[in-house]
Amino acid sequence: MPEVERGTRKDEEYGEEEEEKKFPVWIIPLVAGPVLLIILIAALAGSRPTETNGQEEVFNEPQLKKDANDLLMKASKLYHDAMRLQNQKQRDELLDKAMPLCDEAIKKLYEIQDYYEEHNIQHKKGGIWDWEKILKEASVLAYDIQKAHGF
Repeated sequence: MPEVERGTRKDEEYGEEEEEKKFPVWIIPLVAGPVLLIILIAALAGSRPTETNGQEEVFNEPQLKKDANDLLMKASKLYHDAMRLQNQKQRDELLDKAMPLCDEAIKKLYEIQDYYEEHNIQHKKGGIWDWEKILKEASVLAYDIQKAHGF
């Protein structure tokens, strides 16, 4: 019998050592769950597309430049027509129509500028983009319209 007791004691001691060495598995879901949730939220927040009326918005530089040029031509025509008039009231009416067109053109050109800044697109040193030339012309026209209004 002493041998049986010794064997049982060894089994009990071995079992206690084994239990002490086991990693508490129940900790894994407690730690991994919130970590995975945070990663999932960050991934979903970073990959959300910009939508307009259910469609994904696509940057179209040539279309923006064309629209800006068209608006500037209309605004410029109205400005020159207004400068030909002698009556200040009629002149101001035409200038009031020209200013929003010029502002809208500038807004479209700023969209291009924002896109270039966001994507770190730069031209060669000393160069100038064609949309920057259009923006300069639009700014000068807006200043001229503002200056002529009320004279």
